[in-house]
Amino acid sequence: MIGEFVVRRAPRSIFGSLFHCTLLFLLLFHIAAASEGGGAGNFRIAAYEISLRVPETYDRLEIYARLAIHRLSRETPDHLRILLGKNFRGAKFIGIVVSDSQNQRIPFTFEDSLLNIDISHSFGESRQTSLRIEYIMVKDTSFYDEYSPFTWEISDSLCHINASITRTDNWYPKVAGTMPDRLAPFRLSIDVPAKFEVMASGRLKGVITKEGRKHYAWENYEGVTDRSLYFFAQEQSMMIKEFPDGLRIMMYTTDDARPDNMDFLAGVVHKSYRFFEGVYGELPWNEYKIMSFPYGYSGLFNSSNAPAALFDSAITHNDIYFPTRAVIHEVSHTWWGNVVSSNADENYWLYEAFGKYSEIVGIKPVLEADVESLSFFRLKLCTLPYIDYVPSIKEAQDVDDRVLVNVAAYYMGATYLRMLRYVMGEDDFYEGIRYYVKDSWGRCIDADDFFNAMKKFCPKEYHGIITDYVLNPGYARYDVEKVDVKYKCDYYRHTYVIHNTDDKDICVPYRVKSDVEKYTKRLFLKKGESISIEVKSTQKDGAEHLVVDPEEIYPVFRVGLIGAGATLYANQQGEVKAYNIAVDGPFGRAGIREDMALVKMNGKELIDNDLRTLNHMMLRPEGEEVTLMVRSDDAELHEITVRY
Repeated sequence: MIGEFVVRRAPRSIFGSLFHCTLLFLLLFHIAAASEGGGAGNFRIAAYEISLRVPETYDRLEIYARLAIHRLSRETPDHLRILLGKNFRGAKFIGIVVSDSQNQRIPFTFEDSLLNIDISHSFGESRQTSLRIEYIMVKDTSFYDEYSPFTWEISDSLCHINASITRTDNWYPKVAGTMPDRLAPFRLSIDVPAKFEVMASGRLKGVITKEGRKHYAWENYEGVTDRSLYFFAQEQSMMIKEFPDGLRIMMYTTDDARPDNMDFLAGVVHKSYRFFEGVYGELPWNEYKIMSFPYGYSGLFNSSNAPAALFDSAITHNDIYFPTRAVIHEVSHTWWGNVVSSNADENYWLYEAFGKYSEIVGIKPVLEADVESLSFFRLKLCTLPYIDYVPSIKEAQDVDDRVLVNVAAYYMGATYLRMLRYVMGEDDFYEGIRYYVKDSWGRCIDADDFFNAMKKFCPKEYHGIITDYVLNPGYARYDVEKVDVKYKCDYYRHTYVIHNTDDKDICVPYRVKSDVEKYTKRLFLKKGESISIEVKSTQKDGAEHLVVDPEEIYPVFRVGLIGAGATLYANQQGEVKAYNIAVDGPFGRAGIREDMALVKMNGKELIDNDLRTLNHMMLRPEGEEVTLMVRSDDAELHEITVRY
């Protein structure tokens, strides 16, 4: 039963002057050692107190960071190197002041995002001290890309630092050389004009309204910290939804939100959260936050943003399009990116492959629609056009083309996890996942941590599958060859050979179908191996009797075909269009653009073909040339030659 919505004020808490708090954390937090230069291995930030202030001018963020610094060895350099603002999109860091625990100014230099601080007199005989770093974030007018407003914004209607899991977490001070490490325990105080409601990193400890301003206090969830800090301030209201099982959902939205939408969204979050707890491992916090946001989705620690339309417009589904499936995806990021965390510059897939997989498997328990096979089929269909141009799943973040990043990290990563579930079996797969979550809790991990966890629950003969599909680019390649047909005992006996032609072991279903027999079996072929299969039929010639991966959901691909480097679809106007065109793919090299309508291929009309047929038509033998007739804005037909 869905409970009632109640509007509540956040609990009041009396805490001292916003920018003069004493440290509340004992320096008992264990953080793994790092080894990069500049003394990184000798210093650790053991606790943070960070205060953010949004002034009424809405042209800057004023930040005060008090850091509890722990020195691991007395034989340390005289300078501490702090990384501040590296790669943070569209922001400048100015007005920097560094002070010691006695509020005395400390000499420093700031160049190339590095604060080089003279700490020669800060520690004395102690191994711990505190530093206060004051600075201002302003817009960098010389920089803009489409992602920068998503990263951070300062205006009279929306102020945010969207420091989520995808490499936008560099706005707060870090010891240089420790970028992959988890954030230390923190207290995050946010001071905004009273018209704003704030959703931020951690658990809300208190809010005070005074003299036209609101002062919020947030702290990290007990037992684990974020990989980054974030806050969102908007002119919204916060509604609390409490479910009978104890889960508390804080919902931030404008006054024109539809009550039925709020009820539905709360149900999606609740079902997702509980489903993922069942398959990935329980969490101790029993709360979640979701906010209406103009820039789409982002998954943060135990919270997420979702487009305003989900709150104030009718939500409609069809057999494959579920607007709230992305909410399921973002809820999963509490596990994939926060509880289990990695350096996104090296292991982006550990976030997004797991998020995409979770989104698909979560649709049935959350939205009561059984479209898992259809979803993975469409995912593979959208992957095959790029399979010859993408990096490995592990190296997804290393390419500039965002299309290829998404294909490798999201699409290939999710199909890999679906295959692994098939290889290991349902029970062992999820047992391995739960062990991985528990073993990785609160640490900064890498791909090997995942591999080693899953190998504990997987027969040794399949260990190559666990690693090779992540470390080597592309899907596994196979070939099916018909080698013989003989008549014997009232039947023609057709002999087929399946060859594994690639650098990955293959473990997928294959289907045999003739007028005499029909069955599906498991195919396991190591690199370079082949298997012979005999099919009985009353017919000497004709049908294709053997199909590898009959549902088309596993990461295997027939050898000898090249993808177009673009996905085709038919729009509502009856035009065939290409989207997500990879720059270095055949379509991209030929100059095909997304605004073109594709009319004919080698003289054959493309309209009236379904999604599968269109995209399979674009898989061609390597070296082949095809002729496309396209229509551009001038309404004239143009001929383009595409070379594979």
